[in-house]
Amino acid sequence: MTKIIILFTVVLFATTVVVGEKNDEYVSALLESLNDENPIVRDQAAEKLSLQGEDIIPLLMENFSKDSYAVRRTKAYVIGQIETRNSIKYLLEILKDKDEGVRNVAACMLLNLSDKFPILEKLQGLRTTVPQIRETFTDLRRSIIYKEIEQELLYYVSPDGNSGYFTGQFAKLQRKWKHEAIIPLLDIFSDPEYRYVNNHINDDRETARQVRFLAGEGLADLKNIYTTNLRLSVKRALDDMVREMRSENQQLDDYIKGLVNKILYNIGYTANFDAELRRLKWRLRMNPRDRDTLFEIGMKYLQIGDTKNGILYLNKAVAVSPKDGITYYNLACAYSVAGRVELAMDALEKSVDYGYTDLDWMLKDGDLRNVRKHPRFVKLVKRLEKLNAGK
Repeated sequence: MTKIIILFTVVLFATTVVVGEKNDEYVSALLESLNDENPIVRDQAAEKLSLQGEDIIPLLMENFSKDSYAVRRTKAYVIGQIETRNSIKYLLEILKDKDEGVRNVAACMLLNLSDKFPILEKLQGLRTTVPQIRETFTDLRRSIIYKEIEQELLYYVSPDGNSGYFTGQFAKLQRKWKHEAIIPLLDIFSDPEYRYVNNHINDDRETARQVRFLAGEGLADLKNIYTTNLRLSVKRALDDMVREMRSENQQLDDYIKGLVNKILYNIGYTANFDAELRRLKWRLRMNPRDRDTLFEIGMKYLQIGDTKNGILYLNKAVAVSPKDGITYYNLACAYSVAGRVELAMDALEKSVDYGYTDLDWMLKDGDLRNVRKHPRFVKLVKRLEKLNAGK
């Protein structure tokens, strides 16, 4: 497992305080209280200092190297709580502290601030000859990358808890991180016990599950940026994941299994996917009107970019089950990708007629980009807005 820092709010202070008068004597007393033997006094002083603004930062740093571990840790937290560019400057200095615990607090505060400030750019300029400190730099950089990739995946989880895939969905990840995106996506997808840097995801099992699925879709979608070594690493990791789950008698989720086969197919290992497609077609021969099998085959073809066969089998599925909103929605996406705009709108309208209501995803779904300016699409959006408002 790759070492990363879990994003969290460092809880040092449990006491609610009122800010006192801001003057030299008052601030000096607060700074002195950081050395008090009573932890409650120290916590109150630290909380008040964190509310004094960035002018307090140079005073916090005056005797920093001579302070105890506990005081340095507290000061790093206070500086991070002030949340200004000056905070970044001094936290980067603290990142070189001789004590690992102090460095970890500084790293966690920088990770918290990475949404607001370009921390990665600042990290590029840091130099040290101390291996342990260099490791802190590396861990922080990696954690920021993981955090951003998790957030990008989280964007595609809709408010109703579902997620979906469309062609080119991960173009932003590809542009920004190139091949560096692959290992984070692999860790998220292949490790069922993966701990998210964005800790709130860990508290929501269904959201975590959807983000994991999206990481798998990302691994498949970014097929053009794999190096030879990355292909081998991903193949080994996925084989190990499946082997471990089977050895522990865990049921292999059908969607996970499908994603594994899709990823392997897209990076050049086609045997599993081809075998799965043969199995589905054999099942279809046993029951040619099996809607689920027709749908699965259609989606399999769409997964590998075979729009023609995808449309063929999805049309067969709706012929068998003509009031299936989900199938009509996927058929609309396939027609849109193929540039068959009017047919896409026909299918999309039927999807809503038969129960599809996820407007949030419809507006995000890149497969529908070819129909988004169509008057019928605009009218359909208004219709869904009214439907959803009435719920």
